[in-house]
Amino acid sequence: MGSSPAFTDEDNGIAIWESGAVLTYLLETYDTQHKFHPKQGTATPLERANFLHLQQYIIATVYPFLASLFLQTLKPEHEQDQGYISSAKEKCYIVSTYSHWLFGRTALLHGKCHFVYRFFDC
Repeated sequence: MGSSPAFTDEDNGIAIWESGAVLTYLLETYDTQHKFHPKQGTATPLERANFLHLQQYIIATVYPFLASLFLQTLKPEHEQDQGYISSAKEKCYIVSTYSHWLFGRTALLHGKCHFVYRFFDC
């Protein structure tokens, strides 16, 4: 069994855990200008559905992948799995393409997988 992200908002007496719950709470509580998520009740059903789709995709697919890739970077270079790192670069392109499909623009990673470029000079 893995660990679960937790968040405590002492100002509001809130303690929650699980990635989706924490993310949703932070957005709904602190993103009052709706820069990072569509406003419920004013967003179109398609905008809201796309946001929920992308949110769950990030939590279930992207985050575990990024965490695993990051763990590779913590290893000494001679112990890193170069095949895994190489495939990670391609998967980054897929994530960027997927966000473009959802939003008609590249909403994630600004067209590049910055962490891969940063860590692996590509």
